Amino acid sequence: MIELVAKYLSGNASLDEQRQVEEWRNENSEEFLAMSEAWSASNVEVFSPGEAKAAVMARITTQTRFDGGSPGGTNFSLRNLGIAASIALVLGVAYFFFAGGDNSSTDSLVVDGWVVVETDASEKREVTLPDGSVVSLSERSSVSFPEQFADERKVVFNGKAFFDIAPDSERPFKVETTEALVTVVGTSFQVKTEQTAKYSEVIVETGVVTLTKKPQPDVAQKAVKVELFPGESGVVRRESGGVAKSKNMNQNYLAWKTNKMVFNRTKMSEVVETLNEVYGVEVTLLNRAIGNCLLTATFDGKPVSEVMEVVGQTFDFEIAGGKKKFEIDGKACR
Repeated sequence: MIELVAKYLSGNASLDEQRQVEEWRNENSEEFLAMSEAWSASNVEVFSPGEAKAAVMARITTQTRFDGGSPGGTNFSLRNLGIAASIALVLGVAYFFFAGGDNSSTDSLVVDGWVVVETDASEKREVTLPDGSVVSLSERSSVSFPEQFADERKVVFNGKAFFDIAPDSERPFKVETTEALVTVVGTSFQVKTEQTAKYSEVIVETGVVTLTKKPQPDVAQKAVKVELFPGESGVVRRESGGVAKSKNMNQNYLAWKTNKMVFNRTKMSEVVETLNEVYGVEVTLLNRAIGNCLLTATFDGKPVSEVMEVVGQTFDFEIAGGKKKFEIDGKACR
């Protein structure tokens, strides 16, 4: 989306791309407005993302910080820093479009001491943070962090990623999303945000995680937090009042990273969801009744074509298509 917004602002977006940006803008009006104001305030002839970003920081800093501090302070909330980092990145990309340059390296940008890394569709990437922690980004995800951690270790995140955090008892590690704040010392966990459904989910692999639901702007409510242990998940919904904690029942939640999928009498409707997520493909069941067929199989690093072949042979399904789109048809299982 960063690239589309950049093309939109610089006048290089197609009609279809303009429509996509305008739909996204309806759900992200604050961030879009900040980006638009920064682009308008920038001087392309002597382009400086930092200077353009500064033109809108006064408006951003009028918001109340999550930590309860007064507006206008120098320690912005990570939500505001995330907006600022997004502004810097979109300005950098937009400049390349405007000036006719090459934007092939815009998945990583450093501005004002902050690093912004973003993945595109079908792209995965590992990012090593200044403290040695590793973030494995799934597709269409972004993480923003300072070039060097000082008294705190904090990052801003959107999308889906697995975090493997280096222990540091003196400086807990914090991940902030729109809805939540995740705090750990040294552990591993997955974070997933969903902008359309407006929720953040954390699944703990090792260690202990504190998941806090942040008070939303202009809503009178206190922060709510729970502790999550290995094998547990927590979900924070933007418009709900608390944190939903439960046992993680999805054994394939890391399949997008490991490329290993284990199905044990799993409904084909769930299998399809996993395949679409892991391989970035579009698998469709032409007969909804076959979604109740139960698959037992393990796939470790297999290409999607081989997985589809096994599925077809197991249930005598007809498989059509290839590469990125597959259609499955057949009779309901008894």
